Amino acid sequence: MEIIEIVSKLVKPSKPTPSTLCNYNISFFDDIPENVNVPLILYYSTSHKEEKDIQTNIFNHLEISLSKTLTDFYPLAGRYTRHDSFIDCRDQGALYIQAKAKFQLSELLGLEQKLKLDMQQDFLHWEIGKAGETDNPLLNIKVTTFECGGVAIGMCISHKFADMDTFCKFIDNWTTRSREIGNELEFKFEKYSPISSAAHLFPKPDVLANHQLDPTSFEVNNCVLRLFSFKGSAIRKLREELMSDHRNIIRHRPSKVQLIVALLWKAFVDIDRRDGQSKASFVGQAVNLRKIAVSENFYGNFSSFANARIERNKVINLQVLVKLLHDSTK
Repeated sequence: MEIIEIVSKLVKPSKPTPSTLCNYNISFFDDIPENVNVPLILYYSTSHKEEKDIQTNIFNHLEISLSKTLTDFYPLAGRYTRHDSFIDCRDQGALYIQAKAKFQLSELLGLEQKLKLDMQQDFLHWEIGKAGETDNPLLNIKVTTFECGGVAIGMCISHKFADMDTFCKFIDNWTTRSREIGNELEFKFEKYSPISSAAHLFPKPDVLANHQLDPTSFEVNNCVLRLFSFKGSAIRKLREELMSDHRNIIRHRPSKVQLIVALLWKAFVDIDRRDGQSKASFVGQAVNLRKIAVSENFYGNFSSFANARIERNKVINLQVLVKLLHDSTK
């Protein structure tokens, strides 16, 4: 299953970034993560085979809308300066690649899970987890078209500028501009405020511990990956059982994430207890701080971890774990 790269270019914002915005200072929260590339791949199927020129038009259409989106997200067209801890925003450009897969999307989806996972890297330009260098784009996008007309959009965004909330806002903005492009009236993006950094409220420390390491790659230990799939009906049933129990201590409606994390946590504790005793354990949940801050429009990284803990040799049921997870985020 072969994928060929056809075009590679740098896409700049459709409007030049003002000189007053050329230095984007990162905040305390931006300084915490390693300078790694966070990947995401979106797949789009089609009911009919697209002609070659139509696929080229799709590529060009996405490029134009991307350029407009980068006007709002101008740091993504810049370069991160590691030693000075700021983003140089002189419209150097985001990397944009067109590729062609010599197979159909259904062939990829039909692969067994391991082979499917092994192929994910082929739809991204950078290696998953690879750190960005000074001259690396903070955003790179690879648009791959399939023989059936389907499309895969693989994106890698620097963790020095974006957490998942910012990543989703970027995609939402790009999606909206892609739909509105070509209309006579310019679409008004009222819900997208100008870039707002948290650096003025949460400045980075003067001494940066992670700069002493000066990492060039994200270190990953040998590990085994397992995927678990939970049906929506099974999650709903589990929630109903927990909340209908007469011993119920839960006073909220547990989210799907809390239910599954609690279930996995309990499984790990039970495994650890097989020898008659268990170690203390805790679970860290990423929490988006925007909803409890002065503004929800902070771009960049603005999240923290809420830790829930149980002591060693403590026998605990699923309800208690769900409540611990909920209380820790509160």
